Amino acid sequence: MVATRNPINLGAAARAMMNFGFSRLCVVNPYEVAFREARSAVGAAPLLRSAQECSTVAE
Repeated sequence: MVATRNPINLGAAARAMMNFGFSRLCVVNPYEVAFREARSAVGAAPLLRSAQECSTVAE
């Protein structure tokens, strides 16, 4: 996900990933407030805790 600003969108994406068995989330240049608030997404907290933060898409 790139430059996500809405914690609801980030949480929903993480929950969907968990539902379909995906375990690697990369967030590019996340808006810090949204990223911290989304960490409480129901059932997706482990995925969000292990999310890789990158500064560019190429990274």
